[in-house]
Amino acid sequence: MNKFRNEKLVKLGDAEILLRPSFKKIAQTEFKLGSIAGIAIQVSSDDKAKSQFPISMMAEIFFINQVEEKYSLDQIFDLVLEEGYQSCRAQVLEFLVLITAGRKVNEQLQQEQQEKKV
Repeated sequence: MNKFRNEKLVKLGDAEILLRPSFKKIAQTEFKLGSIAGIAIQVSSDDKAKSQFPISMMAEIFFINQVEEKYSLDQIFDLVLEEGYQSCRAQVLEFLVLITAGRKVNEQLQQEQQEKKV
């Protein structure tokens, strides 16, 4: 994993998928799903009414941004179902933070989450 390329390794079921944002992949994601910033706000919302984030959208984000392109959309969807909604939602949010705010902010958020667990 290359932190200078804002890569994120996600664990879905028994699979590990390396995600890497690139201009082409971000453009493809936004064309298909809408603004990355808008998606990030939707995923991170604590308001239950606003935080409706479809499982199919999670699968699309993982599918479009995978580095090796070794999983089909259907396979990733099945892996998302296996992993569970909350775990996938957290992983999508971390990836979107990398894209929209950069690695520094993501590392700060992870540190804050670790401190809350203690």
